[in-house]
Amino acid sequence: MLIMFPLKTFLPIAALLVAAMGCGAQQDGFDYQPVTGKVTMDGQPLAGATVAFIPQSSALESGRPSTGMTNESGMFTLTSMGGQDGAVVGDHVVSISTKVIDMDTQELLSQETVPRKYNDRSELRFTVPTSGTNAANFELDSSNKTR
Repeated sequence: MLIMFPLKTFLPIAALLVAAMGCGAQQDGFDYQPVTGKVTMDGQPLAGATVAFIPQSSALESGRPSTGMTNESGMFTLTSMGGQDGAVVGDHVVSISTKVIDMDTQELLSQETVPRKYNDRSELRFTVPTSGTNAANFELDSSNKTR
């Protein structure tokens, strides 16, 4: 049996469903586990870098990306884009970047100091285990910046 709704009735219902899906830190149905680690470049802590874990699969099938900012010691702690602590369990592409752009003015506030092979052409991968980890460590090499 097919139930038909008028378009003017369906659109508000669809909008409410989409909004509800985005609400609540623990309601997306994925297993998020704590993730911390350290980033170094050429053996030195990399401060002020954004570390992003992007689940591998379509976003609806694999969970939300997670990000963290490195401190002066290069340490970071991830939080998902939905507000959950950590990252979703499973495989991720990892992007590390020092580039900062003002979202309002689109002005470049901080230049990229990390080679492209670690950010927009990232070769970094990490698997988040079911127990979480405090060993998501990345040792970057500044040589060959354009690769």
